[in-house]
Amino acid sequence: TSAATASFAENGAGTVYTVMATDANPVTYSLGSGNDEALFNIIAGVVTFKSAPDFETPADSDGDNNYVIEVIASDGVNTASQVVTITVTNVDDTAPVFTSATMASFAENGTGTVYTAVATDANAVTYSLGTGNDEALFNIIAGVVTFKSAPDFEAPADGNADNNYVIEVIANDGVNTASQVVTITVTDVDDTAPVFTSATAASFAENGTGTAYTAMASDANSVTYGLGTGNDEALFNLEGATGIITFKTTPDFENPQDGNSDNGYILEIIASDGVNASTQVVTITVTNVEEAILRVTGEMAMPATALGSTSIADIIIHNDGDGELSVSNITYPEGFSGTTSGFVVAPFGSQLITVSFSPVEAKVYSGDIIIASNGGEYVLAVTGMGEVVTGIEDNRLKAEQIKVYPNPADHIMNIDLSELNASELDIAIVNLSGISFFNQKSFKDKVLKLNVSEYNSGIYIIQFSDGKSVVRKKVIIKH
Repeated sequence: TSAATASFAENGAGTVYTVMATDANPVTYSLGSGNDEALFNIIAGVVTFKSAPDFETPADSDGDNNYVIEVIASDGVNTASQVVTITVTNVDDTAPVFTSATMASFAENGTGTVYTAVATDANAVTYSLGTGNDEALFNIIAGVVTFKSAPDFEAPADGNADNNYVIEVIANDGVNTASQVVTITVTDVDDTAPVFTSATAASFAENGTGTAYTAMASDANSVTYGLGTGNDEALFNLEGATGIITFKTTPDFENPQDGNSDNGYILEIIASDGVNASTQVVTITVTNVEEAILRVTGEMAMPATALGSTSIADIIIHNDGDGELSVSNITYPEGFSGTTSGFVVAPFGSQLITVSFSPVEAKVYSGDIIIASNGGEYVLAVTGMGEVVTGIEDNRLKAEQIKVYPNPADHIMNIDLSELNASELDIAIVNLSGISFFNQKSFKDKVLKLNVSEYNSGIYIIQFSDGKSVVRKKVIIKH
């Protein structure tokens, strides 16, 4: 009464098939021969495999997992037989097989996929992470492994702090699992900017050339340098490989070119290692150098002068600088003479020089007075004319005929012209800088009283002219 077919899952043990037959007498069961009966046992009608069947390696005679057996039932006198087909069914007994690598590398500070787990299987595979290694630092979704936090090569978080992160990846097909240990190595990335070691301030003497500042920065890689914009950078040159900074134009303390004209030149220096960059603001202060500045005032057109006589005129040598002016030499052209030996003029001071004209021929004398000094050279053109005078009295102005008193003067200065024959004089007063304080044309009186109480203390030149000759006198105002 039992069925002629049955199925049995591979790898199993236990009852495969139970034979049942009816009879008036007790029935015993046995297996026939000539089919696949040798692979089975039968006890009291219960059929079992002698060895657990393997779907992938069928043992039936035609290798199709359909095992054919003849079952015999006997009541002691009579027998009956039945052919039964037992079909062995497949069971998923194959674990996934990993095809992804056991090692991977990942650059520090990065995000995104670190490793992708891949395993083959007849069924769909899901992935997970094990425990006991560095798995707590990772996420895995659909086989894609990512760091929970971006790794830092300089501060490794793996178990032995060597930047080799070990994880166990588990693949499951719903029945079977497989695992693979993977090592993910975090690699170093240049994420450190150069560090400046040079100062943020420097000084440079005016009028100088050469290196004003040298930028220096430390880094594991070679460093190149550049200049920013927006400050005083346009006034400088920079050698990118050496960091040497120079002024494009020699700086002048008295004429600052920096943005706020305070001689503090501000520039931003950029140091780059090819990947990372850092900046430093530097102030280069231009310092003053004491220097002499030569300036000369005075008229050098001498009046016509009789042969054998001398006319004089004064020139003033000024020092407009803040350093001592050293006059090393003064040369004069033919017919002119004066101080030639060196002398020193104090900062912002002046020196009066008297020039004499002594003609020996009736001709026009001309040339240059050349003044050499540490504040430069000055060339002053001079002219004069020598003439022959036939009369005993030439009616020219003579210095001794003009009296100026008191000298020094404080309040009132008297000018006595009573000894002169001239009917009219032009009178002018200038200081040593050539600034005019008094100018009277065609003065006819014999006495002039001047109130000099408002004049600054110092040396002044009074010039008298009758149109044919000139006399200059030096006076001192002292309060």
